[in-house]
Amino acid sequence: MTTPKMTREALREIGEEVRRSMGHAIAPDGSVPTSPEMGTYSTEAIFGSVWSRPGLDRRYRMLATLAALTATRELVELRIYIGTALNGLLTPLEIQEALLQCSPFAGLPAALNATAAMREVFGERGVTLEPPERPYVSIEELERRGRATRERVLGPAGARNPVFDMVPGLRELLWRYPFGEVFHRPGLDTKSRVVCAVAALTALRANTQLGMYAREHARSGLTREELAEVMVQVGPYAGFPQMLNALAILANAAG
Repeated sequence: MTTPKMTREALREIGEEVRRSMGHAIAPDGSVPTSPEMGTYSTEAIFGSVWSRPGLDRRYRMLATLAALTATRELVELRIYIGTALNGLLTPLEIQEALLQCSPFAGLPAALNATAAMREVFGERGVTLEPPERPYVSIEELERRGRATRERVLGPAGARNPVFDMVPGLRELLWRYPFGEVFHRPGLDTKSRVVCAVAALTALRANTQLGMYAREHARSGLTREELAEVMVQVGPYAGFPQMLNALAILANAAG
C-alpha cells in the first residue's frame, strides 16, 4: 500500500497544528517559531511527518522522544520537550520515570543529567514532585522479582550464555537492578517502560538487546506496528540511520 503524497505546505500546516496542540515551543504571540538555521524543517519533517503518523498514541511518542534525548544526552532539546510533556501529555512522575528508565541502557550519568535538567524545568514551571513511597526490598527479593520480570518481558533465557560463565554474578546483577529495581519503580506501567527501553536502545544502536525486545514485544502489550512507530519516532532525534537499523532488526525478528 502506498502512502498518499502531500505537498510540503500541507505537511507544514499539519506540523504547526501538532505543535500548537501540544504547546511545543510556542511564541508569546501564539506563533510557531522556526530555527533560522533549519527553516521549516522541524515543523514539516518532524511534527508534520512523524508526530502526526497513525499507529502510536502521542503519549508514547513523547515517552520515546524523552528516552531518545536522554540516551543521546541532548539536554538542550530535552528541556524543551520536558516543558512540552508538562502541557498535559505526561505527569511529572511519568516524565521522571521515563528518564530514569534509560539508566540501565544509557548509563546512570545520562539519567542523572537528564533528571537535573528536568528539575530545572519543573522549577521554572512551579512544578513540585514528591518522591513516591517505596518499601524496602531485600537483595533476595530484588533478585527474585527481577528474574521474574525479565522472563515476563523478554521470555525465558535461552541457551547457556558464556558471558555469564566468564563474569560470575553478572546475571544476578542484571536481574536485581535493571529488572528488579528500575522496572518496578512506580509511575509507569510495563508497556510504557518498554517503549522507553526500545527508544533508548534504538538511539544507542544496541542491536543485540534491541533484537530481544523486538522478538518479544507482545509480552509487554506492544503490537508490531506500535514498536515500529517507536523506532520511527526516534529517527529525528537520534538519527535516521539508527531508526533504519532498528526497523531492520524488527523486520527480521521472529515472533
